[in-house]
Amino acid sequence: MLKKVYCGPSYGSHRYEPTIIVGTHQILQEQKLAILFVGYVLGKLQNQLPATGVVIGADGRAHKVDMESANRILIPMIKALRQWTGSSPPPPVLLNKHCPTCQFRNACMEHAEKVDDLSLLDRVTPKIIQRYQ
Repeated sequence: MLKKVYCGPSYGSHRYEPTIIVGTHQILQEQKLAILFVGYVLGKLQNQLPATGVVIGADGRAHKVDMESANRILIPMIKALRQWTGSSPPPPVLLNKHCPTCQFRNACMEHAEKVDDLSLLDRVTPKIIQRYQ
């Protein structure tokens, strides 16, 4: 959810700040990261990072989160993820019991058949695959 914040007397002088609603009474680290990420994306769209974000807990209390902490918490994570996704090969295919419900099932199955992957065998665990590779 976005909250419109008035910034000054000129036309169009407003910005948005992120708000998330959670089912806990205290702010968890994951929820803080979530509001920081939403604020980061919103900042990219607005060309300016919002000042704060709000996490509304199960008790209805609003907890403000300072978006400046994104610079020391979130930005290093994003940089690491960008580096990881840009330089690493994709993770290996590992077929498992969840594959029938996955949207990538066909692509993974084709790749596994192409490389003759051990996960094609029934009841083969990742531990067994690692031992034989």
